[in-house]
Amino acid sequence: MSLPDIAVKVALLTATQRTYLQLVAQGYTSKQISQIVGGSHHTINVEIGIAMRLLGASSRKQAAAMVKDCDVSTSYEQSYEAKIIANPATSLINHNKSGGVKALSQLPLPVSTVKTPINNMTAAQRIMWILVLAAAIALLLGGLTSGVTALIVSIQHWL
Repeated sequence: MSLPDIAVKVALLTATQRTYLQLVAQGYTSKQISQIVGGSHHTINVEIGIAMRLLGASSRKQAAAMVKDCDVSTSYEQSYEAKIIANPATSLINHNKSGGVKALSQLPLPVSTVKTPINNMTAAQRIMWILVLAAAIALLLGGLTSGVTALIVSIQHWL
């Protein structure tokens, strides 16, 4: 396959898919990429699989090599990708004293947005959102129950 043919296929990939494949080309595994970008390694595997099918590649490494050979990013995507790829160990993650990894980016929302159309939250972030939403629902239901009770008592007093 010629380089222009490969470039056409690479242009079909999303910026996220190209970023993941560029990290694969640097030797990162899906779990390492998930720590770098703050997403789930399952989601990363799915995105890489989609990219492989679009490129007609038989392996992750072949797809990564195709992307590496054809840089078709826009100027915005290049600056975004350069921030991730330039020094992934320090640009987006922070190693704390206990040896764990802490994401420096803002907490992702539990819904899709224009910037994040796919769910790339970690399991811990999903659990945190479940707890936050459960607490908010409990408070709202408690307030509603209290309000209805107060309304019933005032109606009974009035009658």
